[in-house]
Amino acid sequence: MTTVSQQSKSDEFRRAPRERAFITARVSYADGAISSLCTVVQISATGAKIRIDASIALPAQFDIAIPQKSIDCRANLIWRRDELAGVAFVRADAALAEMSPAEYKEKIAALEAANAKLKFQVAELITQVQRLTDA
Repeated sequence: MTTVSQQSKSDEFRRAPRERAFITARVSYADGAISSLCTVVQISATGAKIRIDASIALPAQFDIAIPQKSIDCRANLIWRRDELAGVAFVRADAALAEMSPAEYKEKIAALEAANAKLKFQVAELITQVQRLTDA
């Protein structure tokens, strides 16, 4: 059992206050090839405590999506004990601040290519729907 003095001591080390939660989330890595559902049991502005099956490996950095909180970002694994894990959110603006101009250009080119691919896929789907509805 955590005493009040222990609780306040651990709160001193936190960058943001935590709130209890019971929210479904998804962790993924390997460019989304591997993903698993998990449950957020505590959350703050800077990270979360998640419950994920102990048999599922988590790398040092992965993506986490928490739709109910509009969070979709990279996360660093801080600690792991059985099926509980502490993660710190990687702020996109902090990651962008560390990028060189060449990396910015590369990132923009990659996003533009992804956008063009999605537009092409949408056009194909529209064509398929029109064929199906015209038949």
